[in-house]
Amino acid sequence: MFLSTHEKQMDAKRRLLVPQDFRAAALAPHSGVEPFEGLYCFAAINAACLECGGGAFFAMYRDVIDEYPPMSPTRTAMQRRFYASMHRLSFDTAGRITLPEKLCEQFGLSGDVVIAGTR
Repeated sequence: MFLSTHEKQMDAKRRLLVPQDFRAAALAPHSGVEPFEGLYCFAAINAACLECGGGAFFAMYRDVIDEYPPMSPTRTAMQRRFYASMHRLSFDTAGRITLPEKLCEQFGLSGDVVIAGTR
C-alpha cells in the first residue's frame, strides 16, 4: 500500500525520484508475479493520471481480468486495455523511474509532479 502525498521534481529526461516508502512497497514480493525492481504503470481508467504500483498492484488487475470467462468480450477488452498499455519502469541506482514520453505528453507532465498514495 502506498501512503502519503509527495511533491517531486521531474527532470528534463523525465526521471522522477520515487519516495523510499513507495519503493519498498513496490518491491514487496507477491505470489504469482515475477520479482521486478520497479513500478508497473499505465494511464488510469477513470482518472486523468497515471496509476502505478508493484507486484500486488499488477496482481490485483490480473485477478480482476481472470474472473471473466476466457474469450469473453469483456475479458478480451480488459486484457487489451491493461496489458497493452502497461509499462514496466525500472528503478535506477538513485531510486528514480523514467516516465514514457507518450504518457508525459498525454497528461501534460513536466516539472513539479505529485505522487499520491492509494491502495
